[in-house]
Formats: sequence, C-alpha cells, structure tokens
Amino acid sequence: MLSTLLVIPVISTIPQALNCPFSHPYSLGVTYLETHTSHLKSADVIFVIDSGLPWLPGNQAPPSSARIFVIDDADPLQANVGYSDIPAELVCRADAEIALTQLLETIQDIMGQGTRIGEGARESKAIQDRGKTLREEHQRQIELWDALEVGYLDSSRESTLSLPVLLGTVRKGIQTLTPSKGNKVLVLNESVTNLTPVWNHIRPETPGHILSSGGSSLGWSLGAAVGASLGAQVSGKDFELIVVIVGDGSFMFSVPSTAFWMARRYQTVRHIITHFLTAESSSNSPS
Repeated sequence: MLSTLLVIPVISTIPQALNCPFSHPYSLGVTYLETHTSHLKSADVIFVIDSGLPWLPGNQAPPSSARIFVIDDADPLQANVGYSDIPAELVCRADAEIALTQLLETIQDIMGQGTRIGEGARESKAIQDRGKTLREEHQRQIELWDALEVGYLDSSRESTLSLPVLLGTVRKGIQTLTPSKGNKVLVLNESVTNLTPVWNHIRPETPGHILSSGGSSLGWSLGAAVGASLGAQVSGKDFELIVVIVGDGSFMFSVPSTAFWMARRYQTVRHIITHFLTAESSSNSPS
C-alpha cells in the first residue's frame, strides 16, 4: 500500500518469502546480489526492510548522497556479523508490518485524511511520471520473461527445452491443474544459483506460496516438503500441491532416500513433485 500511494519501486533481494505480488505494477522482481537493480545507483532514498545484506559493497553500492533507512525485527545492526555494515541514516529494530502501517497512516495524515490508496499520484507530476515509467518497466519485464518461455510446446517454432521454458511450464501447470489456480500450492525453492529465474518465472502472487532457505546450507527442501505437508494436514489447511525445485546438488544434500522414506511412511508423497534444475544459469539449459 505504501508503494502504491507514493509510487515506490519494490525490489526483493534474495527473498525467503513473497514480499510483493509479481503482478504489482511497481514490483521490479528479484535480485541475487551479483546482478542488482539498476535503480540502486540512482536512488535518492532507500528503505531497507528485513534484509541483512541488501547489496554488495563496491560498484553496486548506492550513491553516497542517498538517504538510507533500515527496519529489521531481528538485529538491524548485525552486531555479531562482522561483514555487515549498511551506512544508514536511521537503523530501527521493529516489526515491518507495524512500522509500515504506522508510516502509511502518518503519510496519509500529511497528505490529507481523505487520501485513499492510489490517489497520491495526483499530488505531484513527478510522482505521476515515475508511476508511468515504473509501470512500463514492469510490463517490459513481464514481456521479456514471457518471450523466454516460448518455444518448447509451440509446434510452429524450433523446439528448445530451456530453463525459462521449463519453469514457465511448471507455473502454467500449477495454475491449470489446481482448483485454486495456485493459491493453495507451496513452492519450495532450493535452486540456489537459479534462485532469481525461479522467482521470475513462477511469479508468485499469494503470501506463503513460495519459500526459499534462510541460511547457507543445502539440502533442506525435501525434508521441508514432508514437514510442510504434515503441518498443513494437522492445521486443517492442506495444500493441493507441494512443488520442490532443486539445483546445485541440493537434491543429493537432502538425503533423498531418507526424505522419500519419510514421505512414504507418513503418506505425504502424493503432495510432492520434484523438479531438477541445473546450476548452469549462464546457459539457461537444464540437464
């Protein structure tokens, strides 16, 4: 809502969960640090929310003139992590949802009590122009991803089984084969170096629809799928489908014989579909 009111672009850096629907007109996708958004170098204000390392130092760092504000509900100063240092003007330990709600209410008070979401753009031509630019960039981004997915199932084109085609097929299959159109599907993303393409082509819309690892160790996804299935059944919120996407050896690190034994033993195997992706993101070709 804050992004919509003030026309603020949203970029998710190595996300662990969905922060912004991919259909949002100001959502500019996911980055994996090594290829950060071009907006970083030209930003005058940066709002970092629950991100331990939003960019790498050096040529990817924002300009020294940028005003940086950090909100983190854990340890925003990263006192026990020596490599982390964000030169922020304000560093605040707070719950992101509460802080954003309070900030939104304050901005609405400043702009006028009657201001509704989406009306902020009327207040400034600069904001109007920025909104138009961001919407066009978002549309170009979607069109680029769509273009990369074309080829394998199109008899009029040369057949090419590429990573985008495979992921696009998975996304369309989820939407077609599940009654909820994917809203009750859990995707566990352990593709590692292909993390960004998976987010970009799966394009989650619903909170809780996709999860990535919060740590550096490999091999969590198969066990997590079994646990998620059991937990959902106990809570009464059973998933229609659980999809595990693995890469960079993370399937073998999951000790698959043990994971699939657990799935069979606790009758969760019917919920789990595993897709294998190569780590060769540079070639975009699965093996």
